[in-house]
Amino acid sequence: MAKLFQKSWLICFWLSLVLTVGILPVYSGALKQSESVLPVQLVQQGKKHYDAEQFQKAVKDLQEAAKAFENQGDKLNQAITLSNLSLAYQQLGEFLEAESAIAQTWQLLEFKPSEGISAISSQQLKILAPALNIHGRLEYIRGKPEVALDSWQLAVNIYKILGNEEQAISSQINQVQALQTLGLYYQGKVIIEQVQQALEQLPPSLQIQGWQNLGEVLGAVGDLEASRQFLNRSLGIAQNLNSPQDISSTFLSLGNTFWSLGNLERDRQSAEIKSDFRPWHCGSEHLPNNALKFYQDAIQAYQQSFETLPASATGIKAQVNRLNLLVETEQFTEALQEQREIALYNLPLSRTKVYAQINLAHNRACLRQKLNFSNDVPSWEEIDNLLKAAVQDAKKLEDKNSLSYALGNRGGFYEYLAWQNYPDLQKLQTAQSLTEEALFLAQPWQAPSIAYQWQWQLGRLFELEDKKKQAISYYQAAFETLESVRSNLAAINSDIQFSFRDNVEPVYRKLVDLLLSSELPSEVGQQQFLAKAMKVIDSLQLAELENFLRCDLSSNLQVERIAGEIDPKAVFIYPVVLGNRLEIIFKLPQQPLRHQTYHISQIEVEQIINRLQKNLARPDRTEEVREDGQQLYYWLIEPLEKDLAKLRGNKDDVTTLVFVLDGSLRNIPMAVLYNQGQYLIENYAISVIPSRQLFDPRPRQQQLKVLTAGVSEAQQVEGLDFKELLYVPQEFAQIQEVVDSPSKSLLNQSFTGEKLAEQIQQGAFPIVHIATHGVFSSEPSETFILGWGKRIPVRDLDRILRIDSSDKAIELLVLSACQTAKGNRRAALGIAGVAAQAKVRTTVATLWQVDDQTTANLMGKFYEGLREGKTIAVALRDAELYLLHGQESRPHYWAPFVIVGNWL
Repeated sequence: MAKLFQKSWLICFWLSLVLTVGILPVYSGALKQSESVLPVQLVQQGKKHYDAEQFQKAVKDLQEAAKAFENQGDKLNQAITLSNLSLAYQQLGEFLEAESAIAQTWQLLEFKPSEGISAISSQQLKILAPALNIHGRLEYIRGKPEVALDSWQLAVNIYKILGNEEQAISSQINQVQALQTLGLYYQGKVIIEQVQQALEQLPPSLQIQGWQNLGEVLGAVGDLEASRQFLNRSLGIAQNLNSPQDISSTFLSLGNTFWSLGNLERDRQSAEIKSDFRPWHCGSEHLPNNALKFYQDAIQAYQQSFETLPASATGIKAQVNRLNLLVETEQFTEALQEQREIALYNLPLSRTKVYAQINLAHNRACLRQKLNFSNDVPSWEEIDNLLKAAVQDAKKLEDKNSLSYALGNRGGFYEYLAWQNYPDLQKLQTAQSLTEEALFLAQPWQAPSIAYQWQWQLGRLFELEDKKKQAISYYQAAFETLESVRSNLAAINSDIQFSFRDNVEPVYRKLVDLLLSSELPSEVGQQQFLAKAMKVIDSLQLAELENFLRCDLSSNLQVERIAGEIDPKAVFIYPVVLGNRLEIIFKLPQQPLRHQTYHISQIEVEQIINRLQKNLARPDRTEEVREDGQQLYYWLIEPLEKDLAKLRGNKDDVTTLVFVLDGSLRNIPMAVLYNQGQYLIENYAISVIPSRQLFDPRPRQQQLKVLTAGVSEAQQVEGLDFKELLYVPQEFAQIQEVVDSPSKSLLNQSFTGEKLAEQIQQGAFPIVHIATHGVFSSEPSETFILGWGKRIPVRDLDRILRIDSSDKAIELLVLSACQTAKGNRRAALGIAGVAAQAKVRTTVATLWQVDDQTTANLMGKFYEGLREGKTIAVALRDAELYLLHGQESRPHYWAPFVIVGNWL
């Protein structure tokens, strides 16, 4: 797959021995050159090799320099050299060696993290602070953001002691990245505000890089609008100072941000679920207008970057990125011209040149496919020669990761040729040999973000040869490698135009596909494969949620428990949508796993789901809802009817159906599944969990202490009109009649994020009930609830709802007037996102907004059920049946409520 050129947004500067090197001054050493001429020259030579991306040569220079300083007894310069050596090792993916170099640095500086810095001299601190940044970078890219955060925080403190505000800012920007990854958005926001204020005090020439670094960090964590804002700020200053290098560099970063915004719009409106994805196969895809607009903005930014410094490495990077988008948007005339004009000979031998060759080869291959093998595009042989050149350059660099990447991509190129001309066994063998060599160079424990790609590629190759056993083995290996780095994958792939839809999801889906299509002779083998498939589905849902939130949810994970241990009457249902069929896995109490296959295309499944979602939004479409609800019932429930009838027992003994839903199915309340004159809710309680790994099985407290908050009055906020919710006061009054005292209500002007946080942090309310407008979207920045005069985004809800003590965590969060954004299958992730980030055990929310009087009546009955000791799922079921059998039978009014999480 092609690489996107962008800067590394983790800020680490080379520690200088004699003169200051770096974007902002870091440390000017006080070497006695007469005593240390040779090692000084070696370090300077290492710096040149490092800047030229010849990292192996840099390592050799620095190793020799460190040894020379050791022989001279020069501990400070030895420490500086070892820190730089760690940075070079990191670039090569040699993390154990990088860690060893840092450990030696600590020892030379007499620094023990557990003992603090009080006994360390000022001269040692000047070395320690940037070395801490380098250590933080190492821990971050190894998937330990909390450890990285500690290092960067200490670096900030030291820089402030030393009065070095510029470098303190750089370390704070690194902290933002770690905080966002940990899901601590509010703390990150506070530091961003501090950085902004500090940058304003610097001279304009120093502000340029600060704003650019901040913009790149925010782009990496998905805050793309803020990224664009800060990059434009950097660009404006660079243009005022007429600094070509900064202008070109910032335009490159802006182009990358626009590209990411385009991908966001593309994925938001795409219903396509990819399981059979080949990186070197370039099909056509309908791109929505919003995505095209951002892509065009990116193309223009790259053009301006190139025109500012056409012969520079930055300009050529921008040119290659521009070609990527011209091909993707099918602007073929411009793309053909661009691919001819890219002058790779202007690039020195470097990792950038290797990646540029691969990128250019990939785009030429795409042009050849899309233009029906036109003679205007280089031949397959010429494209292969370009990949061979990348391999040879990587070998000259002695850079294992680059060589692995070049070999693996050449293997992917031959995979495409073999697939296109199947069965071309010679090309298959070539692809396999190249990919195995690439995997050998990038072992999973050393370079997991590269290794999983080659494990995945080998899985595809063996599948192409119809060797399913070997294919499953490699897909399983790719899955396990992804699991080890999944939450931090976007970070360690900082130079890839990373797409969850293209780079991660297909691995999970294809593994499920292969596991569920395997015919095994023994029942034991079948059960093992079904259990593996369930685990992969769970992990896929968790991975998608982490990708949505752009944070690591590993601290939220629960130890999986057998369904019967949680609720002896619970039935787990796992539907998964694949390209050519729908698969369902069932887990009934005290029974083996079962599964059902329906040979129906993803397109047909999506059509029914989308039609049902649209009809549910209209009160007059009850018959149409029943028709499509019948089809879903046939797929998801009918295979279990006899077993479920046995489970139900007597009429008052309610079975709970727990769904782990996939794709667009999340946007449908399972209550509306319909059969023989009855909705599913009439026979069963229903809940949804995003993943068994996020499920907290503890029963709720029986005390009903409720904090109610909401807005009933009409408002105009941020240019949007929000209508009056007339019955919210009645809803609150009905709740107050049945719950325990003391309870609290925040209505209208008293409902702000700050006041809500103040009440929640007291830990007195296990239930929080919010009745206000809100939207759940596939994009966190557009997922919000409405406070008084202000939107409260999902990332602020994390801070507001989260309580540090697990004993006082919110057990039940009710959002009674919200809706999911229309038009994409990931919108309902916002509901799960709210719960997962804040560690709320159960969320009850609405998938679309309905009459607030109906909601008020339903909520009154819901809390009555909780008061009687019913489980959350049964209490909601009974409240829905109260409407269905009484005042309102149309599903538009009674069906939008869903439970996400613990149903007990």
